[in-house]
Amino acid sequence: MASTSAIFNTTHAGGNAQITNIQNVYQMTPDQEHRIYEWLGAPDSSANFHAAREKHYGNTAGCGKTIVCSTVIETIRAEYAVEPSSACAYFFFDSRNAETDLSLHEKMIRSIVKQLSHQSASFPAPLVDLYGGGQQQPSIQSLQLVLEKLIDGFERTFIIIDAVDECIDREKVLARIEQLTQRNRGNLQFLFSSRPEQDITDKLRCMVYIAQVTLNSKLADKDIKTYIDAMLSEMIRWNAEITARVKDALITDSDGIRPKPSYVNVKNTP
Repeated sequence: MASTSAIFNTTHAGGNAQITNIQNVYQMTPDQEHRIYEWLGAPDSSANFHAAREKHYGNTAGCGKTIVCSTVIETIRAEYAVEPSSACAYFFFDSRNAETDLSLHEKMIRSIVKQLSHQSASFPAPLVDLYGGGQQQPSIQSLQLVLEKLIDGFERTFIIIDAVDECIDREKVLARIEQLTQRNRGNLQFLFSSRPEQDITDKLRCMVYIAQVTLNSKLADKDIKTYIDAMLSEMIRWNAEITARVKDALITDSDGIRPKPSYVNVKNTP
C-alpha cells in the first residue's frame, strides 16, 4: 500500500507559503482492504437488525426497544442515503450468542469502526496505520481513537446501539458513550436502548446530554403520546419524518405486556 501527500500553493498567506496535507492517503487494493477487515475481526449484528424489521409487534419481552432501534436505522438510511458526508452505524448486543461476539464492548467498537470505514470516501488512513503489518491485535484504546477520528471525518454520524443491558462488560460501553458525548460533537447523534438495570440508570444520571424515553405498557396510549411528544420536541433535532416514525414505534409497542419497562436513550446535541 502506497501513501501519498499533497502540497498546495496558497495566496494571501505571505510569501510563497505552502500547506502540506499531513494526513496520509493510502492507495489500497481490494485484497489489502479485505486483509485489514479480516484482521479487525468485527462481528456482524445485521441478522438482529433484519429480524427486528420482520418481527411483528407483540408481547415478547424486550422486542419493543429493538424494533425502535431498527426503525430509526432504516429511516436514517433512507433519509441520508444521498449524503456522502453522513454515516450510520449500529450494533445489536445479544447475550444469547455463545461465542460472545455480540456481547462484548470491544466487539461493538470493532463493528462500528468497520461500518464507518466502509462509508468513508476512501479507506481511512487511521485504520491502515493501526493495522501496520497485521502482526498483532490493537489495544481497545487505539481502536477507540480510530473510532473518534472516523466520526470526525463525517459531517454527521449516527450511532445506534440496542440492548446495552445484554453486554457482558456494559460499564465499558457506558463509559465510552459518556466520553463521546462529553466532547460535545455537533456532528454525532447517539441512540441506545436498554432495560432499566440499576447500574445503567445510575450511570445515565451523570450524562447531561442523554435524555430518556420510557417504554411502559401500564401507561394509557394518550399518556404515552403526550409524554413522547414532549420528550421528542425537546431533545431531538431530527427531521419530522424520523421523529414521527420513532414516536409511532414507541406508541405501538405500548400494547405489549412487559415484566419491566425499557429505555430508549438519545444523545441531545447541545
